[in-house]
Order: sequence, then C-alpha cells, then structure tokens
Amino acid sequence: MDASALASAESWLYWIGIARLIATFLVAIGVAVEFGGEWASRPFEKVVAKAREAEFSRLNTELGNARAAIAKSEQETAKANEIAATARAEQERLKQLVIWRTLTDKQVDDAAAKLSAKKQTVLLQVVANDPEAMYFAGQLSRIFNKAGWEATPSAVSWGDWLPLGLGISGPDNETVRALHSAFEAAGIKFEAAIPPRKPDMSIDFNRGSAPTATLLVGSKVGPL
Repeated sequence: MDASALASAESWLYWIGIARLIATFLVAIGVAVEFGGEWASRPFEKVVAKAREAEFSRLNTELGNARAAIAKSEQETAKANEIAATARAEQERLKQLVIWRTLTDKQVDDAAAKLSAKKQTVLLQVVANDPEAMYFAGQLSRIFNKAGWEATPSAVSWGDWLPLGLGISGPDNETVRALHSAFEAAGIKFEAAIPPRKPDMSIDFNRGSAPTATLLVGSKVGPL
C-alpha cells in the first residue's frame, strides 16, 4: 500500500473514531436527561434499576386496567345472559299459551301397553266449542284405539263452570285405577276430579257398552 492510500485509511479511521465518541456522548446525555442527571451522581446500575422499576410500574398499571376492563366485560356479559334468559323464559311462556296439547308416540305406546291387558269402555267428554280440547281428545283416542278400548265421544258444557285440563272420574273401580296407572306411567297429566254436577248440555255419539269411567277434556290451562 502506498503512502497516500495509507494516509487516506488513517484519516477514515480517525473520523470513524470521532463519530463513535460523539454517538456515545449523545447517548450519555440522553440517559442523563431522562433520569434527571443521575448518570453523573449515581452508578449506572442504579439508573438501570430505576428504569426497570418505572417500566414495571407502567406494566402493572396497564395490567390493572386490563383486569378492570375484563371484570367490567364479564359483568356486562352476565347481565346480557340474564336478560337473554328472561327473554327466553317469557318466549316459552307465550308459546305455551298458544301451543296445543299433544302426546308423543312414546306416551301413546306406554299408556296403550298398560291398558291393553283388559278391554274396557270409557266416556270421552270434551268441552264444547273448544278446538284445542277437541284436538287433545283426538290424541287420547290414539291410546284407546291402540289398546283396543272403546271410547264414546261426548260434547259437554256447563253454563257457569269451565272445566280445565284433563280429569279422570268415576267410581273406584278397575277401569279408573287402570287409567290412573297408565297415564301416570306415560307422563300424561290429569286430575282425579269429579265435575260439580252433570253437564247442562251433553251430546253423545255412538254409545255402545256402558262406560265404567269418564275422561273429561277441558280447556287448556295456560301458564300463570
């Protein structure tokens, strides 16, 4: 390498060294300004420790804010779930007001299986002018048809009394006991209630053998 090239290289190295010194000096000034001049008065480790402490404090503050936000979100979610549950319950209540009573195939099969051991005749009374009650009476007829029982239909009404739900009445005999047992096993709700008196109006259809029990299909009981 000739003298001029060597001189040029030395010049570059010199200026690079100067630049590094200036950069180091600027960093030192920045640290001193950031920490209130502690660079000159405290060891470097103390300055770093304070910076770490400040960073931890900032992170703890952010963590606390995040936890508070999560707690608030959970409260809002719980409140929203409560409102949704109330709305679903009200929707179900309203649906029960309009949905017609029906029996599942399993209920029909279970009740018919218990009744089919001995054929009987029953009177199937239905409150007059109530389409839903007539529909439910048709559901009950499925049981009797499958069990081989005879169910004589009858439309009835009282001037000052409206039967509700399903009632099974009659003397304490084998037929009544069999109906109670079969309907309880199938999960069909009923009451062993006797009407206050005979119907003011009664229209019987296709009466054959004398019935030994009476099923009274009243109007649907809506949810309170």
